[in-house]
Amino acid sequence: MPIAEIHEVLLKYDKDEDKIDTKLKKTHQDILCDGLKFKNSEVCIKNTFTYEEAVKRNRMLINELEIVKGNIRSKSIYSPSEMQWKKICENYKANPSLVVSSWKCINPVYV
Repeated sequence: MPIAEIHEVLLKYDKDEDKIDTKLKKTHQDILCDGLKFKNSEVCIKNTFTYEEAVKRNRMLINELEIVKGNIRSKSIYSPSEMQWKKICENYKANPSLVVSSWKCINPVYV
């Protein structure tokens, strides 16, 4: 193809270049969001992150994960209800008000 013909084609489609770019972006967006229910939602529009955004997002996710893990650990070890039951068991052993033959009060063992 001679250079003159290429130049004519470029001039011909130069006016429609913005329209073509938006159609290509929309088509690309639809392909990426094909599996999602809400194609026009913000989740689908913003599907790629810059490096800085990804680093910030990953740090926040790791921080939230560590907070949740800490909360789960503290609840499993220092549960207020277990502390109350321990106190109730000790009080019952010290002063039993009812005679119970089938129930044993065993303090929990934490590892």
